[in-house]
Amino acid sequence: MKESIEELPDGRVRVVREVCGMPVSIIFSAQEDNKTLEKIKAMIMDAYAERKARGGKTSNLAQP
Repeated sequence: MKESIEELPDGRVRVVREVCGMPVSIIFSAQEDNKTLEKIKAMIMDAYAERKARGGKTSNLAQP
């Protein structure tokens, strides 16, 4: 699983991780601490991978 973390010019942090072959980006505000960043990142990425494994549905917005 590929992952990159970069600090944006305005101080925010962008995390990009490849999940099920697709890049997923998360942008955090500049005030987040590293411990919180790691917990949130793991929760979001795990949830995305679980939904993707269940049939590719990645958003509730497309539901009727």
